[in-house]
Amino acid sequence: MAATTLYVAETGDDGNDGSTWPLAKRSIQGAVDAAGDGDVILVSNGTYTAAVDPVVNLVKSVDIRGVNGPGVTMIDGENARRCVYSSPTTDGDPIFMSGFTIRHGSGPGGAGIYKRNFRDFYLSNCVVHSNYSTSGGGGIYKSGSASAMYLDGCIVSNNISDTTGGGIYAYSARLAASNCEVVDNVASNGGGGLYGISAVDEPGMIFEMYGCRIERNIASTDSGGGFYVYARDGSTGMIANCEISYNQAASGGGGILHRYYATAGDLIISNSIIRGNTAAYNSSYAGGGIRINSPGIITGCLIVGNRATAASGGAGGLALEQPVRFRVENTTIASNSAPLNGGGLVVNANVTTNMVVRNTIVYGNSAPVDGRSNMYLVAGTGVILTNCCVAPLQNGTDQPVTPDAGNRTDDPMFAGMEAGNFRLSPNSPYINAGANMPWMDGAVDLDRRRRIDRFSGLVDLGCYEYVGAGTMFSLQ
Repeated sequence: MAATTLYVAETGDDGNDGSTWPLAKRSIQGAVDAAGDGDVILVSNGTYTAAVDPVVNLVKSVDIRGVNGPGVTMIDGENARRCVYSSPTTDGDPIFMSGFTIRHGSGPGGAGIYKRNFRDFYLSNCVVHSNYSTSGGGGIYKSGSASAMYLDGCIVSNNISDTTGGGIYAYSARLAASNCEVVDNVASNGGGGLYGISAVDEPGMIFEMYGCRIERNIASTDSGGGFYVYARDGSTGMIANCEISYNQAASGGGGILHRYYATAGDLIISNSIIRGNTAAYNSSYAGGGIRINSPGIITGCLIVGNRATAASGGAGGLALEQPVRFRVENTTIASNSAPLNGGGLVVNANVTTNMVVRNTIVYGNSAPVDGRSNMYLVAGTGVILTNCCVAPLQNGTDQPVTPDAGNRTDDPMFAGMEAGNFRLSPNSPYINAGANMPWMDGAVDLDRRRRIDRFSGLVDLGCYEYVGAGTMFSLQ
């Protein structure tokens, strides 16, 4: 059966059948109520609200489109009700929504959009802006693994949560976002931009973020200014090709906090920039950029210009507090600062098992304690540091970093550190100086150049591969 198209306009009437623009419905909900599964609803310019909560209740598999885009088509909660609510009780085809600004929603979780239970939800080219929640998810709340939510080309901005997840709250959620912006959101507790938690030990993704910008979010009394990841065994959070910048946390993890919830889940961060974030945590493990105490992997990332700001704060760039099964590979940690130890990196080696830092540059960071400006390894054993640039090699109380594993202290000779260019210059000693690993086959660096040089067959240190002037290279 062919899909029916229904029309909605501010000049319409819900007594109309919605079959043409002259017979358009007045409200979006009026069109949803008249539609069947698979129908298309076209919405003209205007501001659409309702006297009941929510403004739009989606339990059918419809495709709703703001025909002229989010700049002129608004779903407005008038600071009194949720904007969009979707909780079907049966499975079915996906729900689609595109071309709207979803604003001024108010409610107990997901004030802009609340999504749970069945039927996948695809949100594209939408702005979720200035919503306020008394619980998780000022902008978007997604829970339950019986359905997925996909965001593409969306902006989630200026939302507020009185608890967690100022922009987005993902609860065992299967939430994926690509080419989105999560900016200027505030959570009173954790996760100014996004709060991701898994409820039970089960395989699957809490959230996936690809090519997104997470910027200027605030966790005003807790951790994870950009992200707060709270995973259980088998669950995973994914951050790839993203920029996490200028977020703030009152506690640990200015950009990202990853911690275990009863049992330990994974966080994978790849080819991302973590820049200019701050954490005001009075601990050696503040993690101005990232604070980790659960398993995972960081590869090909630039961690730069982050700060631990509390008087007893350490780890301006990256804090590996309790990382069982954690790897940091081909990452550049530079120009970060802390008022205590480890301006760049702090590792609690005493509780670490299967912890590896490889092919990584930790250079040009600052902290006042002599010999601990770049890295501080807390007393103990258990960390494998290999093929890294770290100066000085002696760190911590009784944990020396010895040169016998390919570790060196040479200046990496960045192309323009003062100007923020952390690519290697032609004379860098770290070109072709890394250890090749299986994951590098077919992989690319932060500039999306092939990770292993095709001529030498070797990998460089840090997040960028050196490509000389006039060199031909292919993008993967």
